[in-house]
Amino acid sequence: MKRRTKHIIERFTISVVVVKLVKVRSYRRIRYGKIERVRSHYRRY
Repeated sequence: MKRRTKHIIERFTISVVVVKLVKVRSYRRIRYGKIERVRSHYRRY
């Protein structure tokens, strides 16, 4: 009889994510026919 062995191979991929934050200034945009204000926020780049 052949003995079946299960080999579990675990691979851990370490991904280094460099998050660059870019500040977005506040502005106004027209959406759905209305002017809406957009606050200043940080955007991932």
